[in-house]
Amino acid sequence: MLISDPSDLMPFIPNAVRPALGDPSYFDKIQPYIRDAEQWAASLLAPEEITDRRPELRAPMREAVATQALHVALPLLDIVITPNGIATVGSGDGTAFVPASQFRTEAARASLLLRRDRAVCAALAELRKVARWRVSVQGRRWGATLFPDLGGPLGLTEAGDISLATYLRRAELVKEMETELADEWVSVPLMERLRAHALADTLTQPERDLTGRLRAEMLRALRSPDGRLNEAALTRAVQLIRSDRSLMAYWEGTPTAARFRLPGFVNDRRAAGYFF
Repeated sequence: MLISDPSDLMPFIPNAVRPALGDPSYFDKIQPYIRDAEQWAASLLAPEEITDRRPELRAPMREAVATQALHVALPLLDIVITPNGIATVGSGDGTAFVPASQFRTEAARASLLLRRDRAVCAALAELRKVARWRVSVQGRRWGATLFPDLGGPLGLTEAGDISLATYLRRAELVKEMETELADEWVSVPLMERLRAHALADTLTQPERDLTGRLRAEMLRALRSPDGRLNEAALTRAVQLIRSDRSLMAYWEGTPTAARFRLPGFVNDRRAAGYFF
């Protein structure tokens, strides 16, 4: 486990008040949420066997798990169940503290989400260096588009903050665009190669030039009211493919390339332009 005792958790709880003698610790209170967060991180990022073999991964992964658990548990930490129903700690019974306002609670949760998403971004930067991860279920999921970086344009909000929710929402739209790009313009084999090299950060210069054009056009389409790709821009991308032999090797011979093949002349006796 990434968080197995209170010492792993407490660095992520600022201004924590020590529990009274006999009261359960913060770790004990949110242990079920920690288990859920561990499963969430393993599904989203990497299984424990990969994390355990990469010491540089443990710090961002631990922060992602801790902040995810605290984000979910925070609204319930001041709630108690009494014989007469649900109450809040410090709600006029003489205790020293009263519950925070909804505004401050939501602000705290938003801060936890921001820390979580930055930690996820840092973990991804390390994971992308691992060949075994890139072919895992999690790696293939992050490499399913030409935008495998959470800190890139898909994952940035209007305020410039990293947001996992924003990334996941935009990535679904991009996947639809890339399906169209692969079928109609780039070809499936070349698109798969570009995605794999983008995930591993090993794009050649011609691949980088082509990927840059495709990314720019998809980002433009995301911002446009109709969300449609521009054919003129994609025609120029095809010209770039045809001008480079390393790109052509994955493009020519595909059904996509056949769409751009000019029909050959046939000297038909029945045609008005027939010549001997």
